[in-house]
Amino acid sequence: DTDRSRGLGDVYKRQTVHMVPWKKKICLSPLSASVRISAPVPVSNRPESVILPHNNPAFRSLARQGMGGKKPDMINRLTSRRDIRFLSFLCCLVYFVSYLTRLNYAACLAEVQRSLNISKSLAGLPVTGCFITYGIGQLLCGFMGDRFHPRDMIFTGLTATSVCNLLAALFPRIEVIIPIWCFNGFFQSMLWPPLVRVMAEGLDEEHYKKCCVQVSVASSAGMIAVYVLLLYTSDAADDLIG
Repeated sequence: DTDRSRGLGDVYKRQTVHMVPWKKKICLSPLSASVRISAPVPVSNRPESVILPHNNPAFRSLARQGMGGKKPDMINRLTSRRDIRFLSFLCCLVYFVSYLTRLNYAACLAEVQRSLNISKSLAGLPVTGCFITYGIGQLLCGFMGDRFHPRDMIFTGLTATSVCNLLAALFPRIEVIIPIWCFNGFFQSMLWPPLVRVMAEGLDEEHYKKCCVQVSVASSAGMIAVYVLLLYTSDAADDLIG
């Protein structure tokens, strides 16, 4: 009886973690300084368990893997109205610039076709490539947004997309514009996922909804600004040529 009760005590003090291929779970016992971990194989083929202490670096590494890796620090929730308005303004400004630097080529597609003397299908290849890389980048940057600070991703995306726009203007050749605009689509995808994270973590529910509406209005304003600038620059170019 004494041996049996001692065995039951060991069961309560140590928990066995069984991991199957389709499910990974780590259970930590607060009653003990160790945990029993088995390899991720079916229960029917479980090997002998290995005991790792809580303060063992190997255990902490395995625990982080089981919890999906170490998450970055959360953004502090803003409470001041001034800070909330400033953050909303910055979010709107980022997306406004994003639309300016992404839709400008598609807006002036006819001008590009005429100035480069190329076919319409060839002139539209950069737009198609940008659309594809933008979609792929949204998936990748969604995961990257959980690993990197949003400030770094937004700064990198805005800087890189500005450089792409500058290079496309400096080298007006379609064989150069196509890869540049494909890269531009990927860099554009680095803006929206971290922007959503900033709004979700920095604002409460009420201000988050308002900021989403304001960002949507900023994107529409960016689209309108692209075509207004196109009309102005086209008229200025015609006057200069004339």
